[in-house]
Amino acid sequence: MTSQRGGYILLLMANIADNKNTGCFARLKEIFLFVHQAEEKIRIHSGLTLNEALFLCSLLHSRSPGELSRECGISLSRVSRILRSLESKGLILREERGADRRRASFSLSEEGERKRKSLETLSREWKDPFPRNDIVNG
Repeated sequence: MTSQRGGYILLLMANIADNKNTGCFARLKEIFLFVHQAEEKIRIHSGLTLNEALFLCSLLHSRSPGELSRECGISLSRVSRILRSLESKGLILREERGADRRRASFSLSEEGERKRKSLETLSREWKDPFPRNDIVNG
């Protein structure tokens, strides 16, 4: 989620809440606020976008772009841009599988593993604002 799009969504959700619509929309507003704050903390802590951090945490084992796309719910074209960015930062390694670059798989570099562990530490410091029972029962 880009910051600009996230800002529009937050504004929309604030307007919905101001119009006394509660329940689902109020809950969505809380979720978007949490994601927006998490995105900013990740950027400050690691210099990565939310999607880049998501990918680092998803690369415990070698993955193909298609696997990452399905696992993270992100289009293949966006996956390619994120992978190029992480590769240029030296955080992931590309393993070619034949002449077709689309068949490559990706894994963490040593620096990427250090960054992933740092992100895990950061995530453990956050209080979960959405306990599972609250979501299921709310």
